[in-house]
Amino acid sequence: MPRKPAKPRPSPQRKPLPYAGKLIPIDGEPIRKKAQKAYEKARRELDQARTQLDQFHTQHRPAFEQWLNSHFGPQLTMLRELGRQLNEQEQLITDVEEYEWIHQVSTAQAYAAVQRRRAGVTDPAPEPPPHGGPNPSTQFSEEGAAFADKSEEEAFNEFAKAFEGFFGQSLPPGFRPPPPTGKPAVTATVKELYRTLVRKLHPDKQAAMTAQKLEWWHEVQAAYTDGDAERLAAILSLVELAEGNPAAHTNVATFQLLAARLKANLRELKRELAGHRHHPGWRFKELTEPTALAQRIRRDFDAEACRLNIVLEENAERLRAWEAEARRHTERRARPGAKNRRRTPPGYNEFSF
Repeated sequence: MPRKPAKPRPSPQRKPLPYAGKLIPIDGEPIRKKAQKAYEKARRELDQARTQLDQFHTQHRPAFEQWLNSHFGPQLTMLRELGRQLNEQEQLITDVEEYEWIHQVSTAQAYAAVQRRRAGVTDPAPEPPPHGGPNPSTQFSEEGAAFADKSEEEAFNEFAKAFEGFFGQSLPPGFRPPPPTGKPAVTATVKELYRTLVRKLHPDKQAAMTAQKLEWWHEVQAAYTDGDAERLAAILSLVELAEGNPAAHTNVATFQLLAARLKANLRELKRELAGHRHHPGWRFKELTEPTALAQRIRRDFDAEACRLNIVLEENAERLRAWEAEARRHTERRARPGAKNRRRTPPGYNEFSF
C-alpha cells in the first residue's frame, strides 16, 4: 500500500530583530587612538635613530678623527702617499690596456704610445687594418653612438629608412622608442593642499628652517609634480601634528599610511646605523681609555701598508717588463735595413678570400 506524502511542515515564524533595517553607529575613536599610538611610537623610534646618527656625525666622528690625526699622523701620511702611487700605476695600466684594445697593437707598442702621449708627443692617425676590415677605433664613440658626428636620433631614422626599403614595411612598434609621458593632471584638491603646505613650509616664511621642514618641503614639491593628493594630505597631517594642533580630523587610514612611511624611513636609518657601528669612531667620546682601539688601528695600518707595498711592487714589475719590451721594439725598428712590417690585428683573416 503506497505511503501518503508527508505534509510540509511550516517554517517557524521568527520575530524581527529590533535593530533590523537600522543604522547602528559605531564608535571608531578606539581604533583611531590605536592607529595614532602606532604612529607616535614609530615617530619616537625614528627621532631616536636620527639623534644617534646626528651625534655620530657631529660629535663622535669628529672627535675620533682629531684623535687619529694626533696619534697616527705619520702613518696616515705614508698610507696616503702609497695610495697616490698606486692610483698612478693603475691609471697607467688602464691607459695602456685601453690603447692596446682600441688600436689592436701589442702591449709594448701601446705602452710606448701612451708614454709619448703623456710626454706631449702626438702620434699619427692609426692606419686602417688590412683587407678593408673595419677599424675598431672608429666603430663606436665613447658616448655609445654609431658615429661620433651623428646623433642617436639621426642614426635611428637612417636605420628605419633602410629597414623599410629592404623589407617593404615599417619598423614594428616595439623597436621604436616610447613616446614621452605627459605630466599628470593637477586637480583642485592637489592645488588646495599645495597652497596650504606652501603657507606652512615655505623657506621665506620660516624663522628657523629645520632639516625636517626642509625634507617635507622637497617632498611637497615632488608630490605636487606627480599630482599625488594622498601624499600631500599625509604631509599636511605630519606638519599639523608637529605643530601640536589637534589631530581629530586625521582619520585611521592617514595614521596607518604615516606609520608605514615612518617605519620605512626607520628601516633605512637602521641600516645606515648598522654600517656606522663598524666604524672605529662609533661612540668614541664615551671611551675613557682608547688603548685597545689604538692597538687595533696600528695593526690595521701596518697590514694595509704591507698590502699596498706588495701591490705596488707587482705593478712596478709589470710596468718594467712593458718598458723593456717597448725599448727592444724601438731598437729593432731603428736598425738599418729593418722592415717596418705592420702587425695584423687579431681577429682578421690574412687571406683575401
